[in-house]
Amino acid sequence: MKKYIPVFIFFIALALFAGVFLAPSGRVASSRGADLWNASYPLRAAAGKSVPLWFNSQFCGLPLAANIQLGFFYPLNAQFFLLDTAASYNLAFLLHVFLAGLGAALFLSELGLGAAAVFAGGVSFMLSAPVLWRVTLGHIDIISSLAWIGFVFAGVLRLSKKPSASRAAALGLAGGMQILAGHPQYFYMTALAASAYAAFEWFAAARPGKKRFAIGCGAACAGALAVSAAAWAPLSGFLGLSSRSGAGMAFAGTFSMPPEQVLSFAVPGFFGGQIPGPYWGRWYPWEITGYFGAAALLPAFAGLFSADRRAVFFKWCAGGALILALGKYLPLFPLLYHGLPGIAVFRCPGRFVVFAAFSGCVLAAFGLDALLASSPEQFRRTVRRMVIFAAAVFGGTGLFLAVSAAGDYALWRKLLSAMSALPDRMLASANSLEIYRQLYAGAAKSWLASALAAAALLSGCVFFRDGRRALGVFICCVCLLELWACGHSHITMFDSSSLALEKGASEFLAGDSLPHRVAGIGIPPAVMTASGVETADGYYSVRLRAYQEFFNFSQGRPAEKDMARLEQLTPMLAYLNLKYVVSAGKLPANPLLKEVYSGPSATVYRWTPGLERFYFTGNVRCAARGKMLASLSDWEPATPPLALTETETGLKNADAKAAFGRVEYSPARSHVSLNASAAGMLVMNESWYPGWKAYVNGKEAPLLRVNYYACGVALEAGENDVVFRYSPAGLKWLAALSLLSFFVLLWIWFAG
Repeated sequence: MKKYIPVFIFFIALALFAGVFLAPSGRVASSRGADLWNASYPLRAAAGKSVPLWFNSQFCGLPLAANIQLGFFYPLNAQFFLLDTAASYNLAFLLHVFLAGLGAALFLSELGLGAAAVFAGGVSFMLSAPVLWRVTLGHIDIISSLAWIGFVFAGVLRLSKKPSASRAAALGLAGGMQILAGHPQYFYMTALAASAYAAFEWFAAARPGKKRFAIGCGAACAGALAVSAAAWAPLSGFLGLSSRSGAGMAFAGTFSMPPEQVLSFAVPGFFGGQIPGPYWGRWYPWEITGYFGAAALLPAFAGLFSADRRAVFFKWCAGGALILALGKYLPLFPLLYHGLPGIAVFRCPGRFVVFAAFSGCVLAAFGLDALLASSPEQFRRTVRRMVIFAAAVFGGTGLFLAVSAAGDYALWRKLLSAMSALPDRMLASANSLEIYRQLYAGAAKSWLASALAAAALLSGCVFFRDGRRALGVFICCVCLLELWACGHSHITMFDSSSLALEKGASEFLAGDSLPHRVAGIGIPPAVMTASGVETADGYYSVRLRAYQEFFNFSQGRPAEKDMARLEQLTPMLAYLNLKYVVSAGKLPANPLLKEVYSGPSATVYRWTPGLERFYFTGNVRCAARGKMLASLSDWEPATPPLALTETETGLKNADAKAAFGRVEYSPARSHVSLNASAAGMLVMNESWYPGWKAYVNGKEAPLLRVNYYACGVALEAGENDVVFRYSPAGLKWLAALSLLSFFVLLWIWFAG
């Protein structure tokens, strides 16, 4: 029976995504306006079938290959280099939802549990809220990372049973694949949990095997780092210069799981947030909901009483994950922030809920296996415990809902009013009786679905008490149907053609032979990026900190505030090579804007103060970094452009000018020739980043950070031939190391 479980799990995943694959081409599994639509899809579409070392279409450039979240070096993303972008995403979602269930089932099988327990546990994790709800948002990097949790735990368990080179290689491959999958935070959390589990198994191992097990774990860690070297090494440098560096404890505590959200393990829609429907809880539900099925929750409660030592570990793992998920809502969060390495790098402590859900699925498997193998007396005792637990959770929640509906939902309205006064609310408060009723109906519907699943499971324990095999099949069916009913609505689609700028506007912008950037007003950055237009802003969670501070200053926002859309055209934006403004409608009259194209859904304006991508100036000044932004904001477009540096260059001739000849631009290499009347500075309006080099007349020249965020090189008077090239140090060697390590570990695994 166990050998068919992977087939069953695959067809369940295939059925989930059947509507996506049967839809017309160009449809993508996610919601329009969600993160895939806004960020990941446009970046992938603009990058095409390549690994762009430098991406120029947003934020004045950033090292896209160093951003691990796009998974350019992840082997299971190979389809992106073969198929169109939409089909590639759909295939990636299907594959990794399947792998999430398969990995969990593999681990449960390694624990020696029965077929019913293995199937129920694997399906419960695959269809749980921390996994499946991510499809709606298009968090493919998160789903890809979650898919490897079960394989990592199975690798640790197999290595503890019989340490060998092949098993260490398998564990190293699983860890390396999770790093490459794209979400470092989930690898970090997996590393914490798996390290604790490895220590647990090490203490329980027989003395002769302890040393070999420890060596095997160390070799697996080294192998995982070697396999992922092409991604993690560039990432470490990128994070140090990104907007995430030094963000502080307030940032690290965002999206902590509020204490009331514990109820979501039993009633996922109590606070709303299911698709479709409003949400009245705190933070976003997909970050903090731990639901893995009410029908699985009851066996998980029974699993708490298991005497199996490994079940004991997962009791503590579930508790520890919940504590970490509560984040800033616990007084000890400052201690964790300062004492637990790595916590300060990430936000969203609520994401630890995935390990509470994974541990819950493991405990459910232990509980179900014990239930099916128990004596009649033990069976009755376990069922009584589940009845008491179900009555307390679902009976108590149902009683509250019944009472709160009285008197025009008086108690319900008080609860919502109290919630609206709490911090961290993400959506507007309810302000009408109709909204109160709608939210109540959603909570009641979710409660009813969970309560019916729990009642069905308990009824099955009565009707099939003498047929344990039939009971196992029945419980598996109840778990599957309940989770399917809750999760299938989160498999949504958008049409990728919605990410297209009006053809006439796109053709006009492409007709400008010189490189330029565009601001969109009323047009999402995603549409601009997917259409091949370079924008001054964008939508992505990680960008270079210097650029974020420059942009925020230009908009009058605090430097540390997360970037939002461009709202005002200020003179300092000229230094971003902002040349055109594209609007969804007509803009008010502005002497600095000149209409150059008008179409049915887009109007293009020429923004006259904009500086070119490359400009030469003698107006070079030495300024402290903290004063540069103020100086740039005071610049008058009628005066020569500035070149502010932190180091003295000796360039003083403000009247220096240059006649440009050749201007060839590409994202990672540009070639400019010019004749300078006097010594001055050639500025490239592209984000400064380690790896950029400048060559003047064939010789490497010092590349300076100019105007807070950009690149510049000092030139002598006369003819100058300048090449700017982005060539990150060691990336080719790291990629070779990753590829070699991958095949070496694969060979060791198969050879063993």
